[in-house]
Amino acid sequence: MLMRASSRIAVGAALIFVAGCGKDRASSPTEIIKVPVYEEVSADAGVNGDALHEAHVSPRGENEVPPRDTRAKGEATFVVSEDGQSVHYVLTVTQIENPFMAHIHMAAVGVNGPIVQWLFPSTAVALGPLGIGLTNGLIAKGEFTSATLVGPLHGHPLADLLNAMRAGHAYVNVHTSSGVPGDTPHAGNFPGGEIRAQLP
Repeated sequence: MLMRASSRIAVGAALIFVAGCGKDRASSPTEIIKVPVYEEVSADAGVNGDALHEAHVSPRGENEVPPRDTRAKGEATFVVSEDGQSVHYVLTVTQIENPFMAHIHMAAVGVNGPIVQWLFPSTAVALGPLGIGLTNGLIAKGEFTSATLVGPLHGHPLADLLNAMRAGHAYVNVHTSSGVPGDTPHAGNFPGGEIRAQLP
């Protein structure tokens, strides 16, 4: 259901990794519960009340490229501030082992994309701990602004990311690592991404 009255946007998210990003490719979301359809946002004007809606996506292993054999799942919500200058987010996971990073990448479905916003362990560029084991529940929440954008969006207005999300040119995913050198890829050790979803 759209949330115009509260002037919010919520978008589901998956989590992502810094080192393996170049090998990540976007894929269509397993499920989109709510889809934001907001007007093109002007970089000068920011986001106005008419452009705010709510959406949700659920990252899954089958959305990774190649698909991941994992029972892990994720849920995330993003809420754009009334003035369009910040985004509050909440990321939760279930049955995932060793999550250590999460990001938003910029790319269309089926295409690799660079990191444009860090989400976990925080909005700062930093790796999380390796080999933390089975993880369920909230792993990150916070707020980001244009000041925390990285990669090709560094120095850009937040509206550029919001417009990419509107166009389906952004995705999120969760990366995992056992922390064991030479460990083969498996659930709990997919540094290139274990679960993901394309942002609508």
